[in-house]
Amino acid sequence: MRGPDRLVRLFLELARLDGRSGHEKPVADRIVAFLRRRGLAAGPDASAARTGSDTGNVIARWRGGGDFALL
Repeated sequence: MRGPDRLVRLFLELARLDGRSGHEKPVADRIVAFLRRRGLAAGPDASAARTGSDTGNVIARWRGGGDFALL
């Protein structure tokens, strides 16, 4: 499945997860798995220790260099 249908399916899957504020780990884990399956180096940063959350921000790196995009 490609394009908009795949994105809608992913969004609906993420929306079903219990990811309330401060407890977003199930959502972050799913996003990390999604990105890694597509060949990106992905994982949480260390911000959880500062915010009291159960996970950090998801950071993904695509091969190559140059500027980055903060999403």
